[in-house]
Amino acid sequence: MRILNERDAKAIIYATALMGAGGGGSLAHGLFYLDAYAKNHEIAVKMISVDEMEDGTYAGVLAGMGSPVKFRESGTDFLVESVTAYDGLKKVAALMNRRLTNVFPIEYGAGNSFVPMLVAMERDEPFVDVDPCGRAVPALNTTPFAFNHIATAPSVMSNGSGDVVIAYPKDPFDTVGLENLCRNVCVAFDMVMGIAGWLTSKEQMKASLVPGAYTKALEVGHAMLNAIEEKRDVGEEISKVVECRQLWRGRLTKHQLSVEKGFDFGRTYYEGIGEYAGRKFRIDYQNENLAAFEGDQALLTVPDLICTLNLDTGCPVTNAELEEGQNILVLAMPAPEAWHASEEGWNCWAPFLDAIGYKGKQVRY
Repeated sequence: MRILNERDAKAIIYATALMGAGGGGSLAHGLFYLDAYAKNHEIAVKMISVDEMEDGTYAGVLAGMGSPVKFRESGTDFLVESVTAYDGLKKVAALMNRRLTNVFPIEYGAGNSFVPMLVAMERDEPFVDVDPCGRAVPALNTTPFAFNHIATAPSVMSNGSGDVVIAYPKDPFDTVGLENLCRNVCVAFDMVMGIAGWLTSKEQMKASLVPGAYTKALEVGHAMLNAIEEKRDVGEEISKVVECRQLWRGRLTKHQLSVEKGFDFGRTYYEGIGEYAGRKFRIDYQNENLAAFEGDQALLTVPDLICTLNLDTGCPVTNAELEEGQNILVLAMPAPEAWHASEEGWNCWAPFLDAIGYKGKQVRY
């Protein structure tokens, strides 16, 4: 077991803001959640490896769900939403004769990687060093849970007032149906809610998810923080600790955004700078970056990671924080192998790619 301190938590927030590939909660909100909790508590998260999970126990996912723009507007610290959802899931697990004693995230993201840490500290239970996705995702049906036949339900949802909705779909493997149900509840909760579910054993984690994901995030995050503080090239320092390559450097000249049905839909346009001068690029996203283009040519698509970094500050920048005029470094990273183990790791993205009008083939790292 490792105890994560405040610097470690900050490193994870920075790293997963970058490797969330545009989504998972903004850097500002992840730091807000951390700072809000640190005002009255010592940051000490008990992180265990998958192998250290007690035999016969389960871990539950904790996450924030909704619109990143609404997260910012609401000022939520996600403490009430997440803890209430977890407490509800624990009661449901007991009715199923399952011992829920561990927590883990639904995805990489500045917000969603830290939300289960809040619960781990509040309920004094371990945070497991595993991530289902190794990136952020726009929906419940775009996770290795969905295409590896791991039940996503029952699920528990809560808002900032402590209201609780428990979902018991007839088919616990129907992720599209559960996603639609949860999105409707999310809209009723003004697009800001906590969600808990995905009761998972360590055997399932080893077979289908991404063990060690937060050890990796710690390495990336500490490299980023050190580079920013020492005024070194953050992109170069990241490349020393994780596989990545540069897609482009460019000035954000236009950002189109709409919020619909609990999602942020957007398109960002860039004019290349430095060695990329005279070239034009864009990214299409639905919460997360789905496809990157030069002109009409796709350079990279999901599930691989399209990551954005503010060149002037060295900080990761998510789609909720993008502003016209920013100078942006766009990095490509390969998705974990869990995404490429079957065709469903690509096929599950089809509805989201259709929504942005992309009809082309997968373009891998």
